[in-house]
Amino acid sequence: MKPQRWGWRFSIRSFFVTIAFVALGLTVALAIHRRGVRQRRAFDEVCKLGGAAIFEPNDHATHVDFCFRNIAQVAFDGQSINDEQLLILSEFPRLKRVSMDHCSAITDRSLPLFKSLHHLELLYLRGTAISDKAADQLRHALPKCDIQTHVGCRCRECGEYFETRDVTGQTRLCPSCADRGPMPAHVPPSPNY
Repeated sequence: MKPQRWGWRFSIRSFFVTIAFVALGLTVALAIHRRGVRQRRAFDEVCKLGGAAIFEPNDHATHVDFCFRNIAQVAFDGQSINDEQLLILSEFPRLKRVSMDHCSAITDRSLPLFKSLHHLELLYLRGTAISDKAADQLRHALPKCDIQTHVGCRCRECGEYFETRDVTGQTRLCPSCADRGPMPAHVPPSPNY
């Protein structure tokens, strides 16, 4: 009769499987940590350039937040930022809102960067040097993104942008449509019997 052994018995195969799982877990943890460090550096760079970066739920950020949560909004309104400095936005792949109002040094060269931000929902480019043609290309590349490029309002009748002191982007009547008066209500045709 053999004596009974107490404790755990491991085979070489069990040992290697355990080592593989531990290595996989450490690899994932290291990747998450590196992502957090990159995002933290990009966040600091945005702040150094005079911008603001905001997490999705707007509350205070900790190091854990930089590892597990995404920056959702970046604003550089009125800052003297150029196309090269704007490349920092590529560190935030899940950006939903970007505001570049009155950043006159932003040109059509930033178009590939904006096209790469697939999660954008709102992009303010009012007062920038981005051409209407480039803005139309951007609208085609990001159909779910509301891209606003003109200062003022959009007419709810003719759809044209017009200059106004109101920069809320709300739809209103442009001066030519307002002078015309209200459009007549649509009267359905009478059926022919």
